[in-house]
Amino acid sequence: MPRIRSFARTTAFRLSLLFALLYGSCVAVLLGGVSWSILRYVDGAVRDELNAELDVYRAIYRDLGADGLRSALKHVHDGRSVTGRTLALLDGEGRLVLGSLPVELPAGLERNSVQSVAGNEYLLITGSLADGSLLAIAQGPDGIRGLHRYIQELARYVLPLGLLIAVLLGLVLGKRNSRRVETIARTADEIMAGDLTRRLEISNHHDEIDAVALRLNRILDRLEALMSGMRRFSDNVAHDLRTPLTRMRNRVEVMLLEERTPSEYRTVLVQTSDEAERLIGTFNALLSISRAEAGVQSDHWAPLELGPLACELAEFYDALAEERELTLRCEAGDDDCPPVIGDRHLLAQAIGNLLDNALKFTPRGGSVALSVHMRFGQPTLEVADTGPGIPPKERQRVLERFERLEASRDVPGNGLGLALVRAVAQLHGAQLELDDNRPGLIVRLRFAAE
Repeated sequence: MPRIRSFARTTAFRLSLLFALLYGSCVAVLLGGVSWSILRYVDGAVRDELNAELDVYRAIYRDLGADGLRSALKHVHDGRSVTGRTLALLDGEGRLVLGSLPVELPAGLERNSVQSVAGNEYLLITGSLADGSLLAIAQGPDGIRGLHRYIQELARYVLPLGLLIAVLLGLVLGKRNSRRVETIARTADEIMAGDLTRRLEISNHHDEIDAVALRLNRILDRLEALMSGMRRFSDNVAHDLRTPLTRMRNRVEVMLLEERTPSEYRTVLVQTSDEAERLIGTFNALLSISRAEAGVQSDHWAPLELGPLACELAEFYDALAEERELTLRCEAGDDDCPPVIGDRHLLAQAIGNLLDNALKFTPRGGSVALSVHMRFGQPTLEVADTGPGIPPKERQRVLERFERLEASRDVPGNGLGLALVRAVAQLHGAQLELDDNRPGLIVRLRFAAE
């Protein structure tokens, strides 16, 4: 009983009842209209036939006389035709002369007009002849009028049966959809309980419920990936920040064990300040990544030329390249490269990270090339170096936060440079590609053509 009450409150059940009521109303109106149209059409046709037949017999009487009329009426076997029509000839006093009638002639009968008699079961027409006799023609309930009655009887049974079938079909379809909704609800409860691996079931119907379930599954895939990334990110933050914080604490505790000279205190303070600066830089990088991944577009988005921006950054890093005995080139002379829409600060930060990584990992005597050009019809920025490169199987992993290759563990850094580049690329709708430079690495940003 509780399940029945629960199902009775569902939208499927209510829609089934509504559909049944609409169906029944439409069928009733349709059958009523058809029956009324048939009755009106048949009634008019029969009246015309009776009038025409009466005119025929009058013409026979006029041309052949009473004997010719009697001879013509004898062709009606037993006074009844196959159409359910009967004829009778009465004398001037109303006595039956020939034929028969299934009903008595009503008192005050109008001559030469079609009338309904015997409870509208018969149509009767009477006409006077020249000798005072009376010719009567009656159309019985057989034939087309009987068909009309049959339609009415059929409608009396078809309408309830149709309503019952409509309700049953609606309940069956509603119950099926209700089970699908219940399955979705149970899966949603399991997901809310913490099982992010659960997915909504997709049937073979390819209907709107499947379309919604498919989109929800995509949302769940994205949510699971974000949650996994968040857990991994939290672990990486704890691991990468614990070491410098522990080092800072140990350094301060050692200095507090005994009296030190001012120069020793100053040295420790400088080291602590540098360590704190690196931590602040890490948190600033995380903030920039979060801001870019969240799609926060500043009010300063505007068209900008990648070439001048790249050359400006290359000039800024030129001193660092000379210090490390590296060659830094900037090739941004393609005048056909259209401007891109974006945040100048974020793009400069991303390009700066690429240059910093390239200069950091390229051995002395190597070279770094920064170029802006059109590639496959898209404005493209490339940073190519002659360093050790990144193995193809590791290229996706190094784009994650705090991910660093084993060969680069002894190089200063926090593993956030390429993660920021990826976030800025996604924010600007650009494609980030890592490719071989043989030797070295090429990092490519391909922007959408405006």
